Amino acid sequence: MNWAFLGIAICSVFLLGHIYESRYFIAWSDETMFAEIAETFATHGVLGAPSFEGNGLKMAERTYFMPPVYPVLLSGWFHLFPSTLGNARLFSNVAAVLCILGVFALASRLSARGVVPGLLTIALAVDVQFASMFNVARPEMLACALSILSVWVYISGRNERQLSLSRLAIAYLVAVAGMLTHPLVGIMGFLAIPLHILIAQSRELRRLKVWAILAGIPLLGLVFGASTFSRILTHSNTSSLIGKPPVSLGGLPVHSHMSG
Repeated sequence: MNWAFLGIAICSVFLLGHIYESRYFIAWSDETMFAEIAETFATHGVLGAPSFEGNGLKMAERTYFMPPVYPVLLSGWFHLFPSTLGNARLFSNVAAVLCILGVFALASRLSARGVVPGLLTIALAVDVQFASMFNVARPEMLACALSILSVWVYISGRNERQLSLSRLAIAYLVAVAGMLTHPLVGIMGFLAIPLHILIAQSRELRRLKVWAILAGIPLLGLVFGASTFSRILTHSNTSSLIGKPPVSLGGLPVHSHMSG
C-alpha cells in the first residue's frame, strides 16, 4: 500500500506541474534570471546573465550572489533538454520527486508503522507551499532535496554504537551541496546532522575525525564556491557576452520582469 501511495504522490507532482505550466506560463523575473545564468554557463562556461547587464549591474560575466550548484546542474539539464522555461520548471519537478523519495525513505527508516510513510508523501506532494516550490525554476526545491538526502544518508549509516565516518562524510558533502544551492533551505541538513550527533551521540564528538568532517567539509565547500567565481570565471573570455541579445526561454525573454 505504501508503494501505491508513493506512486500517487509522484504522479501528483508531475500533474500539478503540468497544470501550473499550462495555466501560469508567464515568467517570473527570478525564474528567467536563474535560467539565463544556467544557460550562459552551458554555452559560455560562466555564471553570468548578459541581458541583466546595465543600470549599475555587472552581471554579464559573473553573479557573485548566486550559489553555484543550482545553475551548474541546471546547465547540465539544458544539455539534455532545450533551454525553455518549461524545462527549467521540469527540473524542479524532478527535484521534488527526489525530495518525496527521500521523505518516504526517512519515514520508513524511522520505523513509521502502517501506511504512514505513503500518506506522508501524498500530504507533502499536494501541500501548497511545497507545490509552490517545485513549480518554479528556482533553487529551493533542489536545496530541499539535497538536505533530505543528506539526512537519509546519515541516518542509514548510523547505529547505536558508533558513527560510520564514511557515511557521515558523504552525508555532510551532500548537506554542504545543499547550502551551496540555497543557504536558507540547505541549512536544514547542514544543521540537522551535527545537532543529532550532539543530542543522541555526543560521545562521538570526542573523536577528532568527526570534528574533521564537520569542520573540514564546509571549508572545502567554501573553497569550491570561491573558485567557481574566481579561478574559473576570471580566466574565461566573457567580454563578447556584453551587448548580446537576451536569451529566449520558450519564447519569453529572460530579462522579462513580469510576475505571474
